[in-house]
Amino acid sequence: MFHICGFQLGKRAPLQPTHFQRKNIKTSIQRHMTHTTFKNNLRGRLKNETWILGVCVFYFASMFLFFPFRTAFWLDHDEGIELSKAMLLLRGDHLYTSIWDDQPPVLTYLLAGVFRIFGLRINMARTLVLFLACGLIWAYLQYLRIVWGSWHAAGGALVLFLLPRFTDLSVSVMNAIPVLTFALFSLLAITYWHKQPKYRWLVLSAGFLALSVLTKLFTAFLAVIFLVGLLVEGYTHQRISFKQRAWWRPVLIWGASFSLFLGAPALLLIGAGNFKQLYAGNLVANSLEVYRSDPVYTLVWQLRQAQPVLLLGLLGILYTLLGKRWLSLYIVAWMAIAYLLLFRHVPAWSHQQLLITIPAAILAAAAFGEGLKGSNAWLHQPKQVTWRHLIHLLSVGLFLYILLMRGPATLSTFTPHPTFQNPGITTTSAEAQSLKEIRRYASETHLFVTDLPIYAFYADLPIPPDLAVFSSKRLETGELTEAEVMTIIQQGQPELVLFGRFDFPAIRTYLRKHYRLVNEREGQYLYVLKGLTPSKTP
Repeated sequence: MFHICGFQLGKRAPLQPTHFQRKNIKTSIQRHMTHTTFKNNLRGRLKNETWILGVCVFYFASMFLFFPFRTAFWLDHDEGIELSKAMLLLRGDHLYTSIWDDQPPVLTYLLAGVFRIFGLRINMARTLVLFLACGLIWAYLQYLRIVWGSWHAAGGALVLFLLPRFTDLSVSVMNAIPVLTFALFSLLAITYWHKQPKYRWLVLSAGFLALSVLTKLFTAFLAVIFLVGLLVEGYTHQRISFKQRAWWRPVLIWGASFSLFLGAPALLLIGAGNFKQLYAGNLVANSLEVYRSDPVYTLVWQLRQAQPVLLLGLLGILYTLLGKRWLSLYIVAWMAIAYLLLFRHVPAWSHQQLLITIPAAILAAAAFGEGLKGSNAWLHQPKQVTWRHLIHLLSVGLFLYILLMRGPATLSTFTPHPTFQNPGITTTSAEAQSLKEIRRYASETHLFVTDLPIYAFYADLPIPPDLAVFSSKRLETGELTEAEVMTIIQQGQPELVLFGRFDFPAIRTYLRKHYRLVNEREGQYLYVLKGLTPSKTP
């Protein structure tokens, strides 16, 4: 063989690709690899998220078919307050001016929107809250899956469903579930940013937390936690190069977005002059002896049934530190600060415990997953027993104890047979009979005064806007007095007056002179203006 100018005679030399051909080949390979990676990531994401969506659908169907919320007259007295505010808003009254209100406006506007579409139907309002509860479950499980893993998330689903009051609050027309749903979405978005630092996640996180605060002020402390987390992330890990962008820019973007999303709606929907309504009563209530002397209004009392979850959550903190799962420090700070803020705060209501128990459930799920993995590894390769093995066994044991302790109590609240149609409230209940009596006079009633505003909602009767929030806290703090209620009755001359929660001696004396008692049932007294006759058909 002879070689001439690099060519081999007698054998065809292989063709070498040009520079442009090599570039095209490289681009094609990159595109193929990118497309393949995208497809694999998409399949993996769909696979991971399908079961989470399945859990949400399962929970919705179980609650809708087996939890007896569609036949309940009320699930909590606060339902009547929230429903009456939305009813008045729909009729043209304004929050914080004609309607006295000590809560932010988001839930009221959501309910008013639902009523505008579907009419004044309580079960549509409860279904709205159930949808939000399913959103909470999705964000909760996604966070666990991303930070810890799928097994941890699966165990976390069971812990969440067994939390005290989680199921009934999932369908109660109250702000307990909506405020936490928006807060968890905010946490999830900021977690996405840590995994994939794109500014859109910061904006979404700020927007969801603003929604949460505009639903209930108490979650405002999460803004400090998120800002500190972003500050530490940017400073220590330097995800954003100092040469290109300032390391504090994520903090600035999140903080500016949160201020905008919170400030603009607050000024528009509440008004700068009405902010005092949101906090003045709470400040007074915290110093009242009537609440401080009764252990029922303390946080320790409210958390008494959640103690095993809190203990397992403490083990989750240990696993967080040992495994250096720093994103879980958001949850650790959430649970710790919420506990400290509520520990000395009175009155502590039963629904407020979710602000602590839900982050505790996330940490408990982390402890269960890590304990299960550690126990399984030790069983397959038994070695010398160490303190970590004992922690693993304790975590799994506590998880099983939670299932045994809370499982029967939670399952007992469900009915054994599904309900496929909306049966309405139970007609034989005392509440339904009282409502029937009220409806006899509804056509002649132009104003209805009651400390049980849910009756006004069911009967579709107008109530004085200033009495929509007729609560014990408002009375105890002096935000509403018996004299003010008396003035409203004397000036408004309501055709119907119903009292069932509070006793007003002076008002009772006045009603006996100018009204007649037409119904007395289980501590409820219905008065009708003298001369008013019922309609023929109730």
